[in-house]
Amino acid sequence: MIVAIHQPNYLPWMGYFYKTLKSDVFILVDNCQYIARSYINRTRIKSARGAEWMTIPVYSKGRRFQAIRDARIVSPVNCFAEHQKTLLHRYGKSRWLDEYWPRLQGVYSRGFERLVDLNVAFIEEICSILAIKTKFHLASEFPGGGTKTVRLVELCKAVSADTYLSGAGGRNYQEEEAFKAEGVELCYSDFVHPYYEQRFGDFVEGLSIVDLLFNCGPAAREILEKAGASVALGVAQAHSGRVP
Repeated sequence: MIVAIHQPNYLPWMGYFYKTLKSDVFILVDNCQYIARSYINRTRIKSARGAEWMTIPVYSKGRRFQAIRDARIVSPVNCFAEHQKTLLHRYGKSRWLDEYWPRLQGVYSRGFERLVDLNVAFIEEICSILAIKTKFHLASEFPGGGTKTVRLVELCKAVSADTYLSGAGGRNYQEEEAFKAEGVELCYSDFVHPYYEQRFGDFVEGLSIVDLLFNCGPAAREILEKAGASVALGVAQAHSGRVP
Protein backbone atom coordinates (compact mmCIF):
# COMPACT_ATOMS: atom_id res chain seq x y z
CA MET A 1 0.00 0.00 0.00
CA ILE A 2 1.30 3.44 -0.99
CA VAL A 3 0.74 6.40 1.32
CA ALA A 4 1.41 10.09 0.72
CA ILE A 5 1.44 12.71 3.47
CA HIS A 6 1.08 16.47 3.18
CA GLN A 7 -0.49 19.52 4.79
CA PRO A 8 -4.03 20.30 3.57
CA ASN A 9 -3.33 23.16 1.14
CA TYR A 10 -5.79 25.63 -0.35
CA LEU A 11 -6.81 24.71 -3.92
CA PRO A 12 -3.46 22.99 -4.50
CA TRP A 13 -1.42 22.74 -7.70
CA MET A 14 -1.17 19.81 -10.12
CA GLY A 15 1.78 18.14 -8.37
CA TYR A 16 -0.31 17.74 -5.22
CA PHE A 17 -3.04 15.86 -7.08
CA TYR A 18 -0.52 13.82 -9.06
CA LYS A 19 0.83 12.52 -5.75
CA THR A 20 -2.74 11.87 -4.59
CA LEU A 21 -3.49 9.94 -7.77
CA LYS A 22 -0.42 7.75 -7.26
CA SER A 23 -1.33 6.90 -3.64
CA ASP A 24 -3.75 4.46 -2.06
CA VAL A 25 -4.01 6.56 1.09
CA PHE A 26 -3.33 10.26 1.59
CA ILE A 27 -2.83 11.63 5.10
CA LEU A 28 -3.54 15.32 5.57
CA VAL A 29 -1.36 16.70 8.35
CA ASP A 30 -3.72 18.98 10.25
CA ASN A 31 -1.88 18.97 13.59
CA CYS A 32 1.47 20.51 12.62
CA GLN A 33 2.18 24.24 13.00
CA TYR A 34 0.30 26.61 10.73
CA ILE A 35 2.70 28.64 8.58
CA ALA A 36 1.38 32.02 7.43
CA ARG A 37 1.78 33.06 3.80
CA SER A 38 2.30 29.48 2.68
CA TYR A 39 0.27 27.27 0.36
CA ILE A 40 -1.86 26.29 3.34
CA ASN A 41 -3.85 29.52 3.02
CA ARG A 42 -3.10 30.71 -0.50
CA THR A 43 -2.83 29.58 -4.10
CA ARG A 44 -1.82 31.02 -7.46
CA ILE A 45 -4.13 31.62 -10.39
CA LYS A 46 -3.62 33.36 -13.73
CA SER A 47 -4.86 36.64 -15.16
CA ALA A 48 -3.92 38.91 -18.04
CA ARG A 49 -1.16 40.26 -15.76
CA GLY A 50 0.28 36.78 -15.20
CA ALA A 51 0.29 34.67 -12.03
CA GLU A 52 -1.28 36.18 -8.93
CA TRP A 53 -1.94 35.06 -5.37
CA MET A 54 -5.36 34.37 -3.91
CA THR A 55 -5.15 34.32 -0.10
CA ILE A 56 -7.47 33.20 2.71
CA PRO A 57 -6.96 35.56 5.69
CA VAL A 58 -6.50 33.75 9.00
CA TYR A 59 -6.54 35.04 12.58
CA SER A 60 -2.94 35.14 13.77
CA LYS A 61 -2.58 37.71 16.58
CA GLY A 62 -1.48 35.86 19.72
CA ARG A 63 -1.64 32.55 17.82
CA ARG A 64 1.87 32.31 16.45
CA PHE A 65 2.25 28.61 17.18
CA GLN A 66 -1.29 27.47 16.41
CA ALA A 67 -1.83 24.17 14.61
CA ILE A 68 -3.37 24.10 11.15
CA ARG A 69 -6.56 22.58 12.55
CA ASP A 70 -6.96 25.56 14.90
CA ALA A 71 -6.55 28.28 12.25
CA ARG A 72 -9.79 30.19 11.77
CA ILE A 73 -10.75 32.24 8.74
CA VAL A 74 -11.28 36.00 9.05
CA SER A 75 -14.77 36.95 7.82
CA PRO A 76 -15.50 33.78 5.84
CA VAL A 77 -18.59 35.20 4.11
CA ASN A 78 -16.74 38.23 2.76
CA CYS A 79 -13.60 36.25 1.95
CA PHE A 80 -15.43 33.53 0.04
CA ALA A 81 -17.49 36.08 -1.88
CA GLU A 82 -14.30 37.88 -2.91
CA HIS A 83 -12.57 34.69 -4.01
CA GLN A 84 -15.56 33.61 -6.06
CA LYS A 85 -15.66 37.02 -7.72
CA THR A 86 -11.95 36.78 -8.50
CA LEU A 87 -12.20 33.30 -9.99
CA LEU A 88 -15.18 34.24 -12.13
CA HIS A 89 -13.40 37.34 -13.40
CA ARG A 90 -10.14 35.54 -14.21
CA TYR A 91 -11.71 32.44 -15.74
CA GLY A 92 -15.05 33.77 -16.94
CA LYS A 93 -14.19 33.08 -20.58
CA SER A 94 -12.49 29.74 -20.03
CA ARG A 95 -14.07 26.92 -21.97
CA TRP A 96 -14.88 24.65 -19.05
CA LEU A 97 -15.82 27.12 -16.32
CA ASP A 98 -19.53 26.32 -16.45
CA GLU A 99 -18.83 22.60 -16.13
CA TYR A 100 -17.04 22.84 -12.79
CA TRP A 101 -17.97 26.16 -11.26
CA PRO A 102 -21.17 24.94 -9.52
CA ARG A 103 -19.19 22.28 -7.67
CA LEU A 104 -16.52 24.70 -6.46
CA GLN A 105 -19.15 27.28 -5.57
CA GLY A 106 -20.89 24.59 -3.55
CA VAL A 107 -17.81 24.23 -1.35
CA TYR A 108 -17.62 27.98 -0.71
CA SER A 109 -21.34 28.04 0.12
CA ARG A 110 -20.79 25.69 3.06
CA GLY A 111 -19.46 28.65 5.04
CA PHE A 112 -16.50 26.98 6.75
CA GLU A 113 -14.91 28.86 9.63
CA ARG A 114 -11.82 26.66 10.02
CA LEU A 115 -9.24 26.74 7.24
CA VAL A 116 -8.62 22.99 7.44
CA ASP A 117 -12.30 22.24 6.78
CA LEU A 118 -12.34 24.46 3.70
CA ASN A 119 -9.13 22.98 2.32
CA VAL A 120 -10.12 19.37 2.90
CA ALA A 121 -13.51 19.96 1.30
CA PHE A 122 -11.89 21.42 -1.81
CA ILE A 123 -9.32 18.61 -2.03
CA GLU A 124 -12.04 15.97 -1.77
CA GLU A 125 -14.30 17.74 -4.27
CA ILE A 126 -11.53 18.10 -6.84
CA CYS A 127 -10.55 14.46 -6.37
CA SER A 128 -14.17 13.58 -7.08
CA ILE A 129 -14.10 15.68 -10.26
CA LEU A 130 -10.89 13.96 -11.35
CA ALA A 131 -12.20 10.49 -10.40
CA ILE A 132 -9.36 9.98 -7.92
CA LYS A 133 -10.41 7.25 -5.47
CA THR A 134 -7.62 7.71 -2.91
CA LYS A 135 -8.71 7.37 0.72
CA PHE A 136 -8.07 10.35 3.02
CA HIS A 137 -7.20 10.52 6.71
CA LEU A 138 -6.28 13.37 9.03
CA ALA A 139 -3.00 12.96 10.89
CA SER A 140 -4.77 13.94 14.13
CA GLU A 141 -6.66 10.63 13.94
CA PHE A 142 -3.46 8.80 14.89
CA PRO A 143 -1.46 9.06 18.14
CA GLY A 144 2.29 9.67 18.21
CA GLY A 145 4.85 12.40 17.72
CA GLY A 146 8.55 13.06 17.45
CA THR A 147 10.86 14.40 14.78
CA LYS A 148 9.49 15.00 11.31
CA THR A 149 10.85 11.74 9.90
CA VAL A 150 9.75 9.72 12.93
CA ARG A 151 6.23 11.10 12.59
CA LEU A 152 6.11 10.24 8.89
CA VAL A 153 7.16 6.67 9.65
CA GLU A 154 4.57 6.45 12.44
CA LEU A 155 1.82 7.55 10.06
CA CYS A 156 2.91 5.03 7.44
CA LYS A 157 2.75 2.26 10.02
CA ALA A 158 -0.61 3.49 11.32
CA VAL A 159 -2.27 2.77 7.97
CA SER A 160 -0.19 -0.38 7.28
CA ALA A 161 1.59 1.22 4.32
CA ASP A 162 4.67 -0.49 2.92
CA THR A 163 5.62 2.46 0.67
CA TYR A 164 5.85 6.18 1.38
CA LEU A 165 5.52 8.45 -1.65
CA SER A 166 7.33 11.69 -0.90
CA GLY A 167 7.55 14.93 -2.79
CA ALA A 168 10.95 15.63 -4.31
CA GLY A 169 11.66 18.24 -1.63
CA GLY A 170 11.74 15.51 1.01
CA ARG A 171 15.26 14.59 -0.08
CA ASN A 172 16.47 17.69 1.75
CA TYR A 173 15.38 16.68 5.25
CA GLN A 174 14.17 13.08 5.51
CA GLU A 175 16.26 10.46 7.32
CA GLU A 176 15.95 7.73 4.72
CA GLU A 177 17.40 5.04 6.99
CA ALA A 178 14.52 5.53 9.44
CA PHE A 179 12.03 4.31 6.82
CA LYS A 180 14.20 1.34 5.91
CA ALA A 181 14.55 0.34 9.57
CA GLU A 182 10.76 0.06 9.84
CA GLY A 183 10.29 -1.82 6.59
CA VAL A 184 8.81 1.12 4.70
CA GLU A 185 10.07 1.75 1.19
CA LEU A 186 10.74 5.44 0.52
CA CYS A 187 10.21 6.67 -3.02
CA TYR A 188 9.92 10.13 -4.55
CA SER A 189 7.32 11.57 -6.89
CA ASP A 190 8.43 11.69 -10.53
CA PHE A 191 6.08 14.58 -11.30
CA VAL A 192 7.27 16.91 -14.04
CA HIS A 193 4.98 19.81 -14.86
CA PRO A 194 3.31 19.21 -18.24
CA TYR A 195 2.38 21.90 -20.71
CA TYR A 196 -1.32 22.51 -21.40
CA GLU A 197 -3.25 25.26 -23.12
CA GLN A 198 -3.76 28.35 -20.95
CA ARG A 199 -5.30 31.73 -21.58
CA PHE A 200 -3.36 34.99 -21.20
CA GLY A 201 -0.09 34.48 -23.02
CA ASP A 202 2.95 32.45 -22.00
CA PHE A 203 2.52 29.24 -20.08
CA VAL A 204 2.90 29.49 -16.28
CA GLU A 205 3.70 26.49 -14.08
CA GLY A 206 2.57 25.84 -10.52
CA LEU A 207 -0.93 27.30 -10.65
CA SER A 208 -3.92 25.99 -8.75
CA ILE A 209 -5.54 22.85 -10.14
CA VAL A 210 -8.55 25.01 -11.08
CA ASP A 211 -6.48 26.47 -13.92
CA LEU A 212 -6.12 23.01 -15.44
CA LEU A 213 -9.80 22.19 -14.91
CA PHE A 214 -11.17 25.40 -16.39
CA ASN A 215 -8.85 25.28 -19.40
CA CYS A 216 -8.81 21.56 -20.19
CA GLY A 217 -12.03 20.11 -18.80
CA PRO A 218 -12.39 16.31 -19.09
CA ALA A 219 -8.84 16.06 -20.46
CA ALA A 220 -7.48 17.18 -17.07
CA ARG A 221 -7.41 13.65 -15.67
CA GLU A 222 -5.40 12.29 -18.61
CA ILE A 223 -2.97 15.22 -18.48
CA LEU A 224 -2.46 14.56 -14.77
CA GLU A 225 -1.93 10.82 -15.30
CA LYS A 226 0.78 11.52 -17.89
CA ALA A 227 2.69 14.00 -15.72
CA GLY A 228 5.35 11.45 -14.76
CA ALA A 229 8.93 12.27 -15.68
CA SER A 230 9.27 10.16 -18.84
CA VAL A 231 6.12 11.47 -20.49
CA ALA A 232 6.07 15.00 -19.12
CA LEU A 233 9.64 15.71 -20.15
CA GLY A 234 8.74 14.85 -23.70
CA VAL A 235 5.80 17.22 -23.59
CA ALA A 236 7.95 20.00 -22.13
CA GLN A 237 10.60 19.49 -24.79
CA ALA A 238 7.98 19.62 -27.53
CA HIS A 239 6.98 23.06 -26.25
CA SER A 240 10.45 24.18 -25.19
CA GLY A 241 9.85 27.66 -26.53
CA ARG A 242 6.76 28.10 -24.37
CA VAL A 243 7.59 26.43 -21.08
CA PRO A 244 9.77 28.49 -18.71
